[in-house]
Amino acid sequence: MRCSVLQSADTIAAKQRSREAGRLFKSLLVTVASVVLVGVLFTQSSFASGMLDKILKTLSLEHISVSQYETLPEVANGTILYDESGRELGKEVAKIQLDDRATVSIGVSERAGENEMRKLTDPDRLNDDMNFEVGMPEYLPEGYVFDHAEQYIDEHGVLSPKYIDLYFMNNEGKQIYIQEWFADEETAYSMSTEGAIESTKVNGAVAIIMNDHVIKWESEGVLYSVVTKDMDKLIDRSELIRIAESVN
Repeated sequence: MRCSVLQSADTIAAKQRSREAGRLFKSLLVTVASVVLVGVLFTQSSFASGMLDKILKTLSLEHISVSQYETLPEVANGTILYDESGRELGKEVAKIQLDDRATVSIGVSERAGENEMRKLTDPDRLNDDMNFEVGMPEYLPEGYVFDHAEQYIDEHGVLSPKYIDLYFMNNEGKQIYIQEWFADEETAYSMSTEGAIESTKVNGAVAIIMNDHVIKWESEGVLYSVVTKDMDKLIDRSELIRIAESVN
């Protein structure tokens, strides 16, 4: 996942600040509906400092970084963004107003979201095409059982061995979602939230809790996320950690 930064000559003279801003652009990836960030347009040299000022807290693992922002981007109106040569980058989907002189537009490619998914309902087949051992939770809240898994197929019809999503449902249709990704440079990511983030441990490994219903950690070359926001109730922190620690 790469991002393009379009800037005027007087923008962000210091290379270090530019690199910091670049990392912030990537951190907006999940904020704007998990699509590929392709362009950022900004107007003032206050951009980097303005963005950094909006970060309240950042927690990082080896391949995962989560930032808590004061405010997240507002939804934009779909304006088409272009680079300096006139090449279309994609639609504007979000924007940040840094101050009365500076704004940031977040653009995404029309190709984003076109990937197909392969659905698996047999838990014995989860490892057939993966390049890591898929973990299953040994503990789930009462009533939740494995429903299906989804694997990613790219635009060329090739199944990726690096990504799998697991879904566990109860008889009311509520779900717990577990994401497992092979850990490398390609799958490393950052994300942003206005909700609280805190550091904890999962079986001795440093982990991040987001918004009281998501926990993220890394173990033996795999990135894990357990998401419980679609359950019928908010579970407490200890039970969220218990689910994570049972993934084996």
